[in-house]
Amino acid sequence: METQSTTIKVSLPFLILLIILLACVGGLGGYIGARIVVPRYSMPASSSSDSNTIVPVTQQITVSPSKLATDTVATKSKSIFLLAHQTAKGLKPFAMGVAVTNDGVIISTQDGGSDPVIAVGEDATSTPITTLGTDTLTGLHFFRLDHTVVTPIDVSQANPKIGATMLALFRSSMTMASASEATYLSELIPAPQNSAPGLQQAGLIQQVSPALPAGTALLDDEGRLAALVETGENTEIILSSDIQEAISRLSSGSLTNNPFTDVGFTIAWTLQQNNESVFAVRAVAQSVTPKNIASDAGLKNGDIITAINGNAITWDSSIIKLLTNNQIQLSIMRNNEPLTITISKQAS
Repeated sequence: METQSTTIKVSLPFLILLIILLACVGGLGGYIGARIVVPRYSMPASSSSDSNTIVPVTQQITVSPSKLATDTVATKSKSIFLLAHQTAKGLKPFAMGVAVTNDGVIISTQDGGSDPVIAVGEDATSTPITTLGTDTLTGLHFFRLDHTVVTPIDVSQANPKIGATMLALFRSSMTMASASEATYLSELIPAPQNSAPGLQQAGLIQQVSPALPAGTALLDDEGRLAALVETGENTEIILSSDIQEAISRLSSGSLTNNPFTDVGFTIAWTLQQNNESVFAVRAVAQSVTPKNIASDAGLKNGDIITAINGNAITWDSSIIKLLTNNQIQLSIMRNNEPLTITISKQAS
């Protein structure tokens, strides 16, 4: 029986096309194989006593999901200064200062007093600085590094929210080296009655031990200035919105302007109950100056101010701007009775 053979004829163009197709399939398979990640099991770090590895505290603080405290400290510590007075026994530190403009303006929560102020920076060099003045409405103090260009820390555009993690950045009064601590905003409270007249809110942070130095910079997860520690004795902080306002008044040359002096009263923010038994932080007139335009118009200590020129007053209201008008109409509550008082600055 004869076996019949079959011959398959393949044209040269078809053969070339087949080779190219096989090469493409092979390349695609290699690419897919390279993209596949094989899970690996990582052994946990040994906790035995023979381990000599010590991880610095700052490396363990995560400021944001992709940024560690060391990264922020490395880039921002050049803007942090130790403020001190020169004495016969050497430098006597009194606060931290934060550079907020590239021409050397430094802001702090503490007054430098009448003695010359020294700023100690990143390289531990002591530099005399000039006192620029104090913002009357926030109590923040300004200094300048003369003939010095520095990299400033940007001020956050929004106040931190309760629970927000912040990095406290300061300089050691012993070694002059930068240091950091993790903390968070635990509460917002009305500004204490002994605060500067323009402060409405204050923040409280988690207690850090030892206490953070006055003027310590509190940075948000983007490395921006979110707040300043008011004193080294408690956990009160001044928020970024007030810092921004103070810098604006420095730029406009109006650090000493105080509309409360013009109208003859100040405001305290306290928790009050209204007629519907709703508690809220409300503006209460206090320190009404006798024989001034406010007292002459009938304003009394303890009056609750509910509106100014028709603008409802809440804890977030900008009362400073509303008091700059020559004619001011106050809507108040006195003994649960609504009243309207008109104050005219032209009558002063």
